[in-house]
Amino acid sequence: MCNFISWIEFEGGDTLFLTAKDIYETKRGEELRFHCQSVDDLVGHGAIRWYYHDILGGKEIERINFSSPKNFPNKIVKAIKDGEFRGLAVIPSLLVQTIRIKYNRLQGSALAEYNRAWRSALAEYHKALGPVQAEYVKTGGSTLAKYKKVQEPAWAEFKRVDESAQAEYEKVRQTIFWDLFSNPKNRVKAWR
Repeated sequence: MCNFISWIEFEGGDTLFLTAKDIYETKRGEELRFHCQSVDDLVGHGAIRWYYHDILGGKEIERINFSSPKNFPNKIVKAIKDGEFRGLAVIPSLLVQTIRIKYNRLQGSALAEYNRAWRSALAEYHKALGPVQAEYVKTGGSTLAKYKKVQEPAWAEFKRVDESAQAEYEKVRQTIFWDLFSNPKNRVKAWR
């Protein structure tokens, strides 16, 4: 797994990387999402090479130090400033301190909502298992088939609710960050 942001640089200065539009608004991006094992892989070198039809060569670079735009090619700096990575990453260090506090408060509310949904789903899971789990323990495991019949769909429902709540939290977190970052006054001086 590569870090955000990753790119491939070629002699002559050509730079390849993936934006949210590449990943979520193109046919090739749809194929890439199917191809990758994890959303974390969507911003990596393997994804870039695959997206551009298994290109060869070039130097694989990734940077996590956003303290200065000088750490990135101009093409990537422009893409960051233009919000082309909305949905792919959140970089709170790019926000001035007062706006970062606002971001933390807003995303904290969204995280609390996710945690409520998670706890509720987990409680429902345990509630569904309660009677068969007690019977399973009491019989020394002889009711395993009955236990699994209840446990497997209950776990599937828990995972469905958890994944949905997690996706909603991530969407809200991304929106909060990129909406704040879209105003140059909210950015640290180097990124205005």
